[in-house]
Amino acid sequence: MDKKLCAAAAALLLCACSQQQPAPQTGDMTTTLATTETSPVGEEENIPVEQSMDGLIVEDGKLMPILQYTDMRASDYTNDHSDILRYCVYVETDHDTDGDGKADLVKVLMQVPRAAAKGSFKAGTIYDPTPYNAGTVDSIYENDKWMHYEKPFDYDTLYAAGEKRPVTEEVSTLELAASADPSDWNYKVPYSGEPGFSWADVYDYYLVRGYAVAECAGIGTYGSEGFELCGMDLEMESHKAVVE
Repeated sequence: MDKKLCAAAAALLLCACSQQQPAPQTGDMTTTLATTETSPVGEEENIPVEQSMDGLIVEDGKLMPILQYTDMRASDYTNDHSDILRYCVYVETDHDTDGDGKADLVKVLMQVPRAAAKGSFKAGTIYDPTPYNAGTVDSIYENDKWMHYEKPFDYDTLYAAGEKRPVTEEVSTLELAASADPSDWNYKVPYSGEPGFSWADVYDYYLVRGYAVAECAGIGTYGSEGFELCGMDLEMESHKAVVE
């Protein structure tokens, strides 16, 4: 997989939670799953982030919108004038399940308030670790061919550590956002036709209220390396690597 591994991938969440100029990627986050049927903006007035971003606003026990909503699925979407920055990063895990000699990389979609990326305020982060989000790597249940992998599957080697990649440069969150390609999340999974990161807009309600969102499908899913080992400790470890 020929992808640029950003510096300090293990610190993926720090930029969303720091009050300083952000590190290459981000810090502590709480594993949280939440859904809502409410529209992302709601009935309250939207306040552009550059005019007012002093933190979360709570009225009558409810969070109020503080960011302008932008549609990540829009065909002309860019981060240029968006209050919410979207980009993908690849995080190294601690295992080499596919046996290529290198630690497996997992793809993570980040959605971060621009003001948090600039270090203007501290954003809580919702992390969604679901293997059903990014898509699968082969055709669906038609025959045994669905279970075929190009590389041999060997339980005895799944826990191999794999070589870690050296850090070659440091990249800030703002730089990542400026170079982001919307096709990294707006794609169709080849075998199912489903959209990539199909649950990403479930969290729009929280994004416009100042939260950051990180989504990862884990090892072996579309866009990530390794074998998809649903429910195994190796799958859980790949999500742990993202959080850490």
